[in-house]
Amino acid sequence: MLPLGNRADDYGVCLLAIATNAALPGQDDYDHFRRGLDPAALRAFRKRLYQLRARWERQDPSGWRALLPAYPGICELLRRRAGEVHLAIATAKDRRAVRQLLETYGISDLFPKDCVLDKESGPSKRAHIAQIAERLACPPAQITFVDDKVSHLLDVSGLGARCLLAAWGYNGPRESRIAQAAGFPVCQLRDFEAQAFP
Repeated sequence: MLPLGNRADDYGVCLLAIATNAALPGQDDYDHFRRGLDPAALRAFRKRLYQLRARWERQDPSGWRALLPAYPGICELLRRRAGEVHLAIATAKDRRAVRQLLETYGISDLFPKDCVLDKESGPSKRAHIAQIAERLACPPAQITFVDDKVSHLLDVSGLGARCLLAAWGYNGPRESRIAQAAGFPVCQLRDFEAQAFP
């Protein structure tokens, strides 16, 4: 079972669980194991992971960007709908990396600078969405939040935002079941436009 992790340091937790043969049959077991780890060690792991990622990005920028292609049809869909809605990004990536990817995809003009909230903008997607609502002067209920992590949807839904699970991302059937049980629509690429822009 893959845990529902949220941060880069969850990779460290998983690697330690594998190295120590920790039996983690369920999410509660994973969460308990994680809580027992030294927070300073997890921060150090996260810092090192981002250092290595940044080095790889510097040494081979085109190779790095090639690992993160846009999903088929998404850029065209966003460009088609951009005049109807405000587009924003809430991400755990750093702002520079996000801007580079948007430029590579040819859609950087669709996302105003103050509507790209990165890992430095707040501790969670919930904090990001609250800031977006404030910046756009709209209630969270008017925001459609799309993410591939059901844990983010569960958190953000507390603000009143409409939440959709992107089934084409880093998730699987378990997260789709959890999302559906929580009342969140599960979108495939083929029906994303109809679901996100009703």
